Amino acid sequence: MNYIYRRNGKYFGFIRGNNFFDVNAKWLGWIEEGQVWRENGELLGELYENKYILKNTIKLPPVPKVPPVPPTPTEPPVISEDIIGKDAVIKDFVDALYVFDKIDDI
Repeated sequence: MNYIYRRNGKYFGFIRGNNFFDVNAKWLGWIEEGQVWRENGELLGELYENKYILKNTIKLPPVPKVPPVPPTPTEPPVISEDIIGKDAVIKDFVDALYVFDKIDDI
């Protein structure tokens, strides 16, 4: 299992197996070859240092994929604190988790 953080270090969720979940264990997508795909089949970004999901701003996104069947609901892991973030500029990459800022239930 990997804990996933925003670039500012705030805990966001986790990866268990090849599945990506938010802090409440809501399934958000899956992982294939270091790429993180959303539940709707769109590419979210790339797994970076096994704790961040970053989006390449200059690369055209690939064609969406057919999503797999969501996994059986899981219990969220216990996590107590955030980490020191990775706010340093990584050329042509941004925090991909910003897409979830518009969703009320996360």
